[in-house]
Amino acid sequence: MKRYLASWSITRVIRLVFGGMIIFEGIRQAQWVLAAMGGVITLITLLTAGCCGSGSCSVNRGKC
Repeated sequence: MKRYLASWSITRVIRLVFGGMIIFEGIRQAQWVLAAMGGVITLITLLTAGCCGSGSCSVNRGKC
């Protein structure tokens, strides 16, 4: 678990908190689409799946 959390940046923590807040507000207001979107944001953050989180979209810097 320490190894998993050691690679987290501040932006990843912010996304996790933001997703949790969206889930909470969606449930509180009975807005299930909003809660589902918060769930997607949270899931993407936990799985490191979105916006090149896996590092697969890096640019090769060859000789120019």
